[in-house]
Amino acid sequence: MSAALIALLLLYSNGFMTLVTHWWNSSDYSHGILLPLITLYLIWLKRLSLANTETSAQPAGVVLLLILSIGWLCAKTINIQAIEQLTLIALIPALVWTLLGNSKTKIILFPLGYLFFAAPLWDILIVPLQNLTALASFNILRLTNLPILLEEHHISIPAGKFLIAKACGGLRFFIAAAAISSLYAYLNYQSISRRLIFIAIALLGATILNWVRVCIIIWIGQLTNMEHPLVEDHNSLGWSLFAVALIPLFYFGAKFKEPATDPAPKPILASKKSSTSAYVITFTFTILVLSAPPAIQYLIDKPSQTISQSSPLPPSSNINWNPVFIGADKQSTNTYSESGKNIHLHISHYSEQTQGAELINELNAIYNKENWRKTGEQRNSLDLAAPLPNSMREIQLEDRRQHKRLIWYWYRVAGITTADPTYAKLLELRKLIGNRQGSAIIAMAIDYDDEISTDKARDHLITFLQKKYPAIESAFNQNHDEK
Repeated sequence: MSAALIALLLLYSNGFMTLVTHWWNSSDYSHGILLPLITLYLIWLKRLSLANTETSAQPAGVVLLLILSIGWLCAKTINIQAIEQLTLIALIPALVWTLLGNSKTKIILFPLGYLFFAAPLWDILIVPLQNLTALASFNILRLTNLPILLEEHHISIPAGKFLIAKACGGLRFFIAAAAISSLYAYLNYQSISRRLIFIAIALLGATILNWVRVCIIIWIGQLTNMEHPLVEDHNSLGWSLFAVALIPLFYFGAKFKEPATDPAPKPILASKKSSTSAYVITFTFTILVLSAPPAIQYLIDKPSQTISQSSPLPPSSNINWNPVFIGADKQSTNTYSESGKNIHLHISHYSEQTQGAELINELNAIYNKENWRKTGEQRNSLDLAAPLPNSMREIQLEDRRQHKRLIWYWYRVAGITTADPTYAKLLELRKLIGNRQGSAIIAMAIDYDDEISTDKARDHLITFLQKKYPAIESAFNQNHDEK
């Protein structure tokens, strides 16, 4: 078993190092550094039970390992780091079950599952917690008769404006509460119901506590005219409140503590361990299955002789439209005149995508959110003759002076055009079969005012697309070929 775990760590060493780096740099997952140590300690507590429980390798576990390792390979290929790290963590309990069997895995099921508190799967709660915090804080502060206005995630008071950002949603406190309460419940309670009730109370308390934190900061901002240090430093107050809240949680939790009822382990006199040959076969296939995806990834990541990166071109200085696509190795923005209207064309091209330099990335921006407010978004289906794209994304914008901008954009990945970002991401899997045609976003924008309608602005873009598509192809091919 130890040899298999060491092999797993070595074969996926780059992935585990990335995971540790994520723990170290992320305020939401900094607790991940401690979780492997806690898991090892919890397993050590079960050492006697493990020593007196039969080992029975599970050949079916090899199939699970195969599925997870293929999932890791796909996530690595298309640069979805969250899924890559999640599958890495999932490989550990899957490996334990494969080589130790049902009985031993059941004994240490919680310690193995505890590792998932360090997995980035909790990020799906960021936006719901952000929305809930903004709404709850607004309603709580209204009860104090403080003049207040809520606009999406912005809370305005007489002294200034607060943004309830994603980090303000309290994910870090929610995860910490989940991890601490789960560990406490596991060590102190035997019944599932008591454990779940204790965890639920802790999660509810952490959520409400974060609302209180936000309300206190907003009130301090109002009383000090936005000059108090806490207006900028939110974390110190949050962790102080969190630490204080743990005292009554543990105090009342201890009153319902249940003594352990596990019977003392008895030596197995006649063990029905798996035969040595069956275990060796399972172990061998396990190592082969774990080895294949990193080997394939190594071959994919070998630099292609036909691909080289060039310096990005700066956007035209006279165009007030600067889309941001981090890590693009070629960018261009040009303006064309169509029926008296200026049509802006932007292309960002990636000859080879890597983590952090991706076509589909939440840090990329097709427009400046500080200067423009999104008033509409949709997907358009157009009845255009090939090779023109028949589908594209549309974003409608308006600035503070009520100037309007209409943006159309689509993706080209591995030679295929699509307006679906999810499909564009999945198309990167074509690298597994040797397709290295690169990726790009092609975007058009038109500025207009009340003199023309949004439908008329769309007509201008359609006319431009029909007349100038060869120019778009030329611009795209120039970005693709000048590498």
